[in-house]
Order: sequence, then C-alpha cells, then structure tokens
Amino acid sequence: MTKTKLLWSEQGEIACAKHAPYQGSDSRVNGRWRPIRLDEWIDFEAEVGRAPACETCAAIERNAKAVKP
Repeated sequence: MTKTKLLWSEQGEIACAKHAPYQGSDSRVNGRWRPIRLDEWIDFEAEVGRAPACETCAAIERNAKAVKP
C-alpha cells in the first residue's frame, strides 16, 4: 500500500503537493493545510471505502476520460 504525499485543509479539501497551495502562501496558511497522517489515511479508507486522493488530479482524470471518443 503506497501512500502518495497528500495534504488536506481544515475544510476537508484534499490535494497532492502539486495542487495544494504553495508553502507560505496566504491560502495555505489560512486554510491550515497539513500532511495527512497514516492513521488518518486508514480511517478515511475505512469510512469512505477508498483511499484519499487529490481532488484536482481526480477531476483532470475524469475530464480526460470524458473527452475521449
């Protein structure tokens, strides 16, 4: 079980390091982004039924699949 480095905000948003606000930016500080801990990852999987994933990456993937003929 590989764990991608994911962060989440205090509002429950999940993002990978590429799509999270930059370290030190107002968005990052005000949203209180932090890495997801292993115990939180496991709890998320148990509660939601899937591993946490970057919301932006998932949206890009869905859009790419929708565009293909």
